Amino acid sequence: MAEKKGKAFSVIVDTREKRPWWNKDQPEFYVKSQKLDTGDVTIEELSDILVIERKSGVNELYANFTKERVRFYKEIDRMKQFPLRFLVVEGNWSDVINPFSYRTEKSRRVQAAAIVRSSLFNLMIIHKIHVMFVGDRGKYIMKHLLNKVYEYHKKGKLDDV
Repeated sequence: MAEKKGKAFSVIVDTREKRPWWNKDQPEFYVKSQKLDTGDVTIEELSDILVIERKSGVNELYANFTKERVRFYKEIDRMKQFPLRFLVVEGNWSDVINPFSYRTEKSRRVQAAAIVRSSLFNLMIIHKIHVMFVGDRGKYIMKHLLNKVYEYHKKGKLDDV
């Protein structure tokens, strides 16, 4: 693909994303829809080192850490091959610790919050995944993250990752 002036790189968004952050080219980068074996978003040129997994909020996380645990941890294991691993949560840390954030039976809400909190720490400490809470600004924050990763790549700062 011939590079147009102003767009430095291409972002790949997994075809299975239900609500992609972008479904058309952005001023900063091209957007391509393509099946990804691991993760939801990457930079085409860095697809061997960068993986971004997106979660819509604490209820999706709770499902991933409980009833979908086997499938989710297979995804986490596949992420280990990527030096730059991100889990992006559309929500805030306060949502994680607030039992009323969870759509489950009242008697299970405190337990749900504890499971998600503990599991997130496990991902950060044991699996070395950068967990980012982006609130309702995911599209905006992810543009900045992708631009910064690409900038570091161009400056050679990712050569040893």
